Amino acid sequence: MGVACLLVALYGETRAASLKVSFTKIADSNTVVPGAPSSFYRLGQFFDPSIDDGTVVFRAVANVATFSGIYISEDGSLDVLADKSTPIPGGGGTGKFTSLDIPSLSGSTVAFRGSSFRSASSSQAGNYTIEGDLISVVADKNTVAPGGILPFNGFFGRASIEGGTVAFNGFTTGGVVGIYRRTNGLLDLVADSTTPIPGGTGNFKSLDGYATGDEGKVAFIGTVTNRFREVEQQGVYASVENSLSVIADLNTPIPEGSGNFAKFDGTPSLDSDAVTFRGWDSDESGHLTHVGLYKSLNGSLSMIVDRNTPIPGGTNTFTSFRDFSTDDGSVVFRGNGADLNTGIFTDFGGALETVIRRCVRDCD
Repeated sequence: MGVACLLVALYGETRAASLKVSFTKIADSNTVVPGAPSSFYRLGQFFDPSIDDGTVVFRAVANVATFSGIYISEDGSLDVLADKSTPIPGGGGTGKFTSLDIPSLSGSTVAFRGSSFRSASSSQAGNYTIEGDLISVVADKNTVAPGGILPFNGFFGRASIEGGTVAFNGFTTGGVVGIYRRTNGLLDLVADSTTPIPGGTGNFKSLDGYATGDEGKVAFIGTVTNRFREVEQQGVYASVENSLSVIADLNTPIPEGSGNFAKFDGTPSLDSDAVTFRGWDSDESGHLTHVGLYKSLNGSLSMIVDRNTPIPGGTNTFTSFRDFSTDDGSVVFRGNGADLNTGIFTDFGGALETVIRRCVRDCD
């Protein structure tokens, strides 16, 4: 398992006897931006890197805004993949990217969402892949959305790629919102606002927080709210071989907890047959009180970490979790404690251990 960290100023220490950790700087605010007369922005505008087999891709902001873009670190070399000087495919030959979102990497292919805005009547947006020097369209505003007859009108969220599958959020000119995927060049629908909810009633209203896995699998969070924006139905769902199933919903008991799940948020992580997600419970008045990370594997649901779990190397329990990812059956996540300490932790090897920790007080 690899963990990529783009840090401007982080003070921490490894605290694992069995987990051997080494760190490599990918870029900081002193790093010259490839192809630009500038360094990266001094306030550390680096965003959620993606790593695969030692190669890291990331989005960053340069001191010269024109050169903000997506960059790759491979074999010790830092290069630009796309920035605001890059022509956008399908942009009529004159349009260039004005916005590039956080990338996702699988093998030698990078997926990302981007757009070009020149005027209200002249704009382009879509999801794209980069392989070598070639930028290709996965789907843009010229593409008819699968499952309908209308073209996409826009896109949101991050593109996600695993193997030959790219998943993304989009909406049509007819107001249909959905999650779509392209597998081996073929575009199809995962679920949209006309799709019946597995184990529920009616259709999905919003779909987000999606992740891709092997063989075209996609996991996501689907929600139904009423006119007061109160959640009526919600769950974590998986699409396997074009069939939707429930991983967990508001009727699912919380492993090693009390009652049923009351909320799901964040982005599920999908690795082979394992789906990892963040779930909450609530008190009798409906206030969210407890949060944890949970894993579904072969139909069995288990707790990975929650607010009762002691922080490795600390003196308190965790209070919150975010930015989690699953690989080869192990989970890595960022966690915080009541003592203001924060860090990156993993269950790689079985036991929960620290990758790196920032210690504010009550340190050992």
